[in-house]
Amino acid sequence: MATELADRLARLGHRVYLFATERPFRLAKESPVVYVPVDLPYYPVFPGPLYTLSLAGTLEREAGRLGLDLVHTHYAIPHAASAYLALGEGFPLVHTLHGTDVSLLGMDPAFHGPTRRALAKPGPPPP
Repeated sequence: MATELADRLARLGHRVYLFATERPFRLAKESPVVYVPVDLPYYPVFPGPLYTLSLAGTLEREAGRLGLDLVHTHYAIPHAASAYLALGEGFPLVHTLHGTDVSLLGMDPAFHGPTRRALAKPGPPPP
């Protein structure tokens, strides 16, 4: 769904950049959407790639270079959290949430605070 939305917006004349570890298979070769790869460097301290930080670093670097006006994410964790880390509270962020954002993340209290901050409008910090 996100790929089709990106393609449609780009065909309407909007500049659309799609950040992902791999080019989505649904993104047609002739699409005006620009694919921006997110590299997953090896980090020997932890067993898996640090996708959230890798995406945040890519967004931070590319937002200024590309002159992004808005970032639209899918999934609160890790995408909204990555955008929040990369761009802060003052940058326009739009998030599409999915059932797993409520059902899975809502089950573990460790995710409540980071998820709330990633999705919240700017305001005073929680007490």
